[in-house]
Amino acid sequence: MGGKKQFLPNLDELKDPKIIELSKKLKRKSEKETLVNLLEWQNRNITFWVDRMHYSLILYFLLAISIYLLPLSNNDIKYILIFILFLMGVVNFTLMLSYATTLIATILIFTLWIFSVNPLQAQKFYPVAQLAGLSLVFGAILALIGYLVLKYSALKSRIPGFKLQDTFNITLQVDKILKYRLAICRDYAKLTAVSLYNLIPNSQICFISIPRHVAAGIEINGKLYILDQELPVMTLDSWLRFWNRKTANIYQLKILNSKNKRKLKLEKRGIAKLINPSAQLDTEKLSEEVVKLLEISQKTDKENYYVVEIPFPKFAKCYEDDEIVIYSMARAIKLMLENELCSNFENTEKIEIKQNGNDLIVLAYLRQV
Repeated sequence: MGGKKQFLPNLDELKDPKIIELSKKLKRKSEKETLVNLLEWQNRNITFWVDRMHYSLILYFLLAISIYLLPLSNNDIKYILIFILFLMGVVNFTLMLSYATTLIATILIFTLWIFSVNPLQAQKFYPVAQLAGLSLVFGAILALIGYLVLKYSALKSRIPGFKLQDTFNITLQVDKILKYRLAICRDYAKLTAVSLYNLIPNSQICFISIPRHVAAGIEINGKLYILDQELPVMTLDSWLRFWNRKTANIYQLKILNSKNKRKLKLEKRGIAKLINPSAQLDTEKLSEEVVKLLEISQKTDKENYYVVEIPFPKFAKCYEDDEIVIYSMARAIKLMLENELCSNFENTEKIEIKQNGNDLIVLAYLRQV
């Protein structure tokens, strides 16, 4: 629900002071390092907002079922209510949740009151099974909302101004994404797009979309690179391979001048098609990039080291014989090694990379202390 409005930024977001400050921190001389810095920053600092991803749809369908189960004799009224529910969800899920929950709660309480006064007479108009089903669904709605209130009460104490209803908003402003450090794909895509606008001016910024997912991309030297939440940077082909898709929609972000007013628009650029369904992974080339990045000797004392094996699921699908992609994969491997080994990361003497189907296995040879 919400279509392209879910991830389309506005002009104020492009020049948000927090975005400008972030861009200054991440910008490097080369576009390669700048792109990887942006994804690594998101990797380190933004957490995927699981509740925002799933709970809005769960509550939406629960409310739709509730309306269907309402003890109303006229089905036309039910269909009208469901249609209104749909329109409100498209416009603003938070608004729909507020009004629909209040409406259903009022009807449910009124119906229960009738049953408590004269249950035998009430059963002539309201089937018990239907009322029981409605009660169960509405109880589930209250349970979910109660769970969210309890869960995010702690977050509100750490982030003044946090609003629980943002969990259900179709789109979040970039200042809130940066403030909450929580996001789902459409939030990541918007944040990435406005960051790229400031990091690499006068570039073509795009969004690539498949059912239930979207990511931002940028064109450099005639090639489209996709930045999808976390490392590595991917080409169009490797991104489609990663998501097991043959096609995807591409939209280009454009600034239009109309009647002395500027506005942002997403213009459909076309349909991307998977050209190379399988990539030949050059583990030696990738290993060389990792070794150069880590500045290690690749020599080990056979009697005084131990090996740490770290899997990278689906990483082989991300590979492309491309400078930016290989460098970003090397940075992703370095980041994972730092996370896994902590200060022992400094004792890495040798790196080996092996392919296991769609996965990569990184072997880190550590000097024993």
